[in-house]
Amino acid sequence: MAGREFHDGATDGLEALEPLDPEKIHTFSELLEAMRKTAFGGRRLGEAFETLAAMIEDPECKVVLTLSGAMTIAKMGKIISTMIDRGMVHAIISTGALVAHGLSESVGKLHYRHEASHSDEELFQKGYNRVYDTLEMESNLNYVEHVVSLTLKRINSEVPLSSHLLTRELGKTLTEEFEGPGILKSAYLKNVPVYIPAFTDSEMGLDVGTWAMGKQMDRARSQVKAVETRRSYARFTKRVPSSIPTSISTTMREKYWDPNAWVFSPSVVACRGIGRSKWRRISRSVTHVWALM
Repeated sequence: MAGREFHDGATDGLEALEPLDPEKIHTFSELLEAMRKTAFGGRRLGEAFETLAAMIEDPECKVVLTLSGAMTIAKMGKIISTMIDRGMVHAIISTGALVAHGLSESVGKLHYRHEASHSDEELFQKGYNRVYDTLEMESNLNYVEHVVSLTLKRINSEVPLSSHLLTRELGKTLTEEFEGPGILKSAYLKNVPVYIPAFTDSEMGLDVGTWAMGKQMDRARSQVKAVETRRSYARFTKRVPSSIPTSISTTMREKYWDPNAWVFSPSVVACRGIGRSKWRRISRSVTHVWALM
């Protein structure tokens, strides 16, 4: 082709590639450095290592680690916790599933290898959840729900709940109650915040949703009980004679007064000067209220 030139790459300042020589490699970091001078995926891995090393060595650089995929169920969680322990990470943004499966491992539960001979229907019947070629026990997730529930009981319900707050408190639970490494434990000890933007799209999101629904039901039951209590008290007071003297028999007060069960006016309990028939009517009213409680 007319006008075409054949340059030497060196004269144009291009970087020459080098063969990966196993005889010159003695550490994992040396392997990654050597891969930077190869091609394709190996070069990209080497360049990523070079970039990460530069970020870590720069004291002014804050590293935000973003995580996705099934890294923890693939048993890569300890790599992440080690990065946190060594000060390589200053904040984490992750999917909820990744943190949830890592939490399962942190509380001592195991994941298992999936055999292709087992169908998904068979796995479901046995309580196994398949994630690609790995199995998470349903009982693992139930235990994680228990740990999340215990942690939520410690959190002030009046404080707005966020993924950062919950992951920090879960890290505290792991530190105080469980041995062994964990992403959230390391993050808690190193004061590294963990954010989960799509928090509801995870097992922990379901756990928190179940907890919140339970709180709402408890609140509703308390409100219903309060209404029933007021109604019962109103029915009781309508049946009490208005002409009861206020002098109270100490013996009868001790016998019938129950401050923990009900707040009675002193004139409601047995009093001096009441005729036998009138006392029977009052006694029936007191019994009626006790039955309603």
